[in-house]
Amino acid sequence: MEDPIEHRRRGVLWLNRWEVRPRDTGWAISASVHLDGPKDADLNPAQRPREPCWMSLILQLDLVKCGIPRGRITRTFHPKRDSGLLRCRRKGKQMKRIAVLTSGGDAPGMNAAIRAVVRTGIEKGWEVHGIRHGFAGLMAGVSQSMGARDVGGIIQHGGTILGSARCPEFKTEEGRLKAVHAIRRLQLDTVVVIGGNGSQTGSYELDKMGIPVVGVASTIDNDLYGSDPTIGVDTALNIALEAIDRLKVTASSHERAFLVEVMGRDCGYLALMAGIAGGAEAVVIPEAEPEPEKVANDLRSAYERGKGHAIVVVSEGAKNNAEAMATFFREQKDRLGFELRVTRLGHVQRGGAPQSFDRLLATRLGAEATRQLEQGKHGVLVGLLGGKVAATPLADVVSRKKSLDRDFLELAGILAK
Repeated sequence: MEDPIEHRRRGVLWLNRWEVRPRDTGWAISASVHLDGPKDADLNPAQRPREPCWMSLILQLDLVKCGIPRGRITRTFHPKRDSGLLRCRRKGKQMKRIAVLTSGGDAPGMNAAIRAVVRTGIEKGWEVHGIRHGFAGLMAGVSQSMGARDVGGIIQHGGTILGSARCPEFKTEEGRLKAVHAIRRLQLDTVVVIGGNGSQTGSYELDKMGIPVVGVASTIDNDLYGSDPTIGVDTALNIALEAIDRLKVTASSHERAFLVEVMGRDCGYLALMAGIAGGAEAVVIPEAEPEPEKVANDLRSAYERGKGHAIVVVSEGAKNNAEAMATFFREQKDRLGFELRVTRLGHVQRGGAPQSFDRLLATRLGAEATRQLEQGKHGVLVGLLGGKVAATPLADVVSRKKSLDRDFLELAGILAK
């Protein structure tokens, strides 16, 4: 097909044989297409209408010489930013419309997972829609069509371009019914949910209601059953480790004891691994909580063995968290003979740019999510098990708890001496 020549006349955009007329609602455009060449027709960026807005094209294929039945396809794209091909396919090859959302706490690497879902979905000939603000946006039907250019340049950024939110309403039957109605209204076939424990519980409930869902394991707590490492934990761990390394410099210079509180509501993975890698003298996690007196004795023992400084790493979810430890050491300062300086890292761990491991992991899991859907599978969580990408039934994910390797606890105690 020869390149179209653009003409404007009475509000109608003529692209050679392509007649494009504005429709009654919004910025949607209806195009009547006559092709006398190949069975499949590609619209490249040079052949797209140059309108500075988002547009939905409904292409009626009327192949004059090929004798191919009429086909129909709907696709939304931005003519200036979406450089991916818009492929017109014959009727009978029905296009899948999938949605992707991020839910719960954000994690470094979520954007890489979104990117992988969008681009692998487009490669399979599907429409991919992004849902804003997690399950809350799903209930409200807040959707945007996404093309290859919409996810360009995001792989190196932390957070999520789709936004995320916790949604208590979705935990109710009424809230989930709202989501189901919105999915039907948007004519979506499947949903990919990127998130942690709470998010995948929502995925499981939605899948039970007849909406095919595939989950992608993503949480910095690394407490999700079905994936050895989850998206974001490696970056969060390295951020915590960098902070510990910096604090050790000051602790050594002033011969002080520092306590570092890291994230981890119910799981002490981050604190334990940061404690081992950072050379901490004591680690306090929900799975194994020493009393403050025991921690004080460990620090005193370290000093007696010749150590000039000490580091304690604590999970925020531990009973004896940073606040409890700080209170004990402050009240017992005269008796103990030393004090404990406290640093809370908090959400600093969430906001870092994803490191290479999380980018690669998120990309692999996002691509696997669309592969599972292509094979007709749903109701599963994709994660990394034994170094290989694998799918775990969501029923197992929500009913089983991921356990912490106790060998690491023993190792932490040995190395602290």
